[in-house]
Amino acid sequence: MRCEKIAKLLPVVRANIAKELIKNYNLSQEKVAEILGVTQSAISQYMKNIRGKEVLERREEFKKALKEMCEEIMRGESFESVICKFCKKFI
Repeated sequence: MRCEKIAKLLPVVRANIAKELIKNYNLSQEKVAEILGVTQSAISQYMKNIRGKEVLERREEFKKALKEMCEEIMRGESFESVICKFCKKFI
């Protein structure tokens, strides 16, 4: 099942989205935590590379998808919707 596979990737996806939203969209850790459905302390750990630091294969494809995901989130799409699209594309 796809959702079981994405569960292993979810921390690294969340970490990369968090970093992108904070760095390039100037969102606070609190706002990013709200968007991603995690705590602010999880976001802090993502930012410090304590959590979600694994490197994914197909890094260039992933980086492009990450930017698209952030743009969709900033347009108001839910994280759940965005992650489902990612999963269908990569898993």
